[in-house]
Amino acid sequence: MSSCDRIANKFYQRRYKFYSKFWKRKLKNHSPKIKPNLDLVFEDDFDEVSWSRKSADTWRKWGIGEHWGPFHPANARYWWTEPILNNDSTVSCQTKIEPKTFYRKEEGGYWYSPPVNFDPVEEITIQHSCGGLSSAHKNPDGESIFKQQYGRWECRCRVPADKGVRSAYWMWGSDWPPEIDVFEIDGRSEHSDQKINLHYNRHEDGSHDSIGSTLGAQRRDGEWQEYVLQWSPGKIEMYTDGIKIFRCTTKDIVKWYDDPIAKMWVLLYQAVIDDTIKEPDENGIISSFDIDYVRVYKNKE
Repeated sequence: MSSCDRIANKFYQRRYKFYSKFWKRKLKNHSPKIKPNLDLVFEDDFDEVSWSRKSADTWRKWGIGEHWGPFHPANARYWWTEPILNNDSTVSCQTKIEPKTFYRKEEGGYWYSPPVNFDPVEEITIQHSCGGLSSAHKNPDGESIFKQQYGRWECRCRVPADKGVRSAYWMWGSDWPPEIDVFEIDGRSEHSDQKINLHYNRHEDGSHDSIGSTLGAQRRDGEWQEYVLQWSPGKIEMYTDGIKIFRCTTKDIVKWYDDPIAKMWVLLYQAVIDDTIKEPDENGIISSFDIDYVRVYKNKE
């Protein structure tokens, strides 16, 4: 990252810390839905169930978890499940102790259901379930539910701090990298900072370049906060509670995000990243990542 961006981000970090400590009324946990010069092109206020595993359900705004399988093969600590729709028009992506066995064909992925017409070559039991939503899943026409390059991407949510669990709001696309992590917030002891990551420039050996920043924006326990990506040609910016906290204008980095193929999906999830220590409640719930709305805009034409 360029020295100008590093200096700017240090300033943004200190300014946010000042506001959060001495001038909290400066912080805002939401922004108006209607915005001059912007068209709202994707939204979910979670007034009703808007997700499904079935691609034939053309009404859906989300698929469950990642589009390529029921769990991450490199981290078989959790499997993807549906979020919970709450009575106050919010959803909760929850982490539960909910063991489930998956079955794999000889040349195929894992199945949620027990085999009927084939003998599995592998069975695996995963102990936790995690709620997750993604717009990467396919519609009947074979296109992703939603993807876009540039624009304003908003999420109002309430993030927990439960050890071993990660909550995340991020974007990536069919050509990876690049990837934009607006936040990854881990429940690691007292860790509460918003971690931003930009992943880009895949190498022949499969590795890639990254920049990351643990910023002054703090998760405020029990409070709603709005997290925003403002993505435009030549510039990536982040806002938390209405305050700018990050920018990247470094040409060697943003060129990967200006490539015409860099259209991205939006994802929200919890994930088990380490040993969990919190005792589950009577329903087996360890952690809950609550979401009020998701909105994506583009400039008016």
